[in-house]
Amino acid sequence: MRRIIFSLIIVFQVVTVSGQYTTPNTGVSWTLDSLANNAPSALVDLGNNQFQLAEDLTISAMDTLVLLDSAQLFIDSAIEITVEGALLSQGSVYRVGITTVWPSEQPCHGIRFEEGSLGK
Repeated sequence: MRRIIFSLIIVFQVVTVSGQYTTPNTGVSWTLDSLANNAPSALVDLGNNQFQLAEDLTISAMDTLVLLDSAQLFIDSAIEITVEGALLSQGSVYRVGITTVWPSEQPCHGIRFEEGSLGK
């Protein structure tokens, strides 16, 4: 019995340490601003159109993340973005930047597009 309780405590701690935010899969088109307002522990608004992703992020199948002109997204080490829906970059006049937080011990895990997702 003690082993089971101890194992459950360890599993709970591992799950809570590695945070993750998943969009609600309701057909919403998110910007970095709106995502930071709805998930401030996952995406921190640094001001000046700069954002820092501190937790894994999943864009659900029916949702879209739109990166607007001159947006800068800094991703913490060992963090991953999983796209099941759509990730759109609309940097027409100014470029959109996505990079790892500097200095970093490890690179971010990057952006993973699932089958059926859209990236532009």
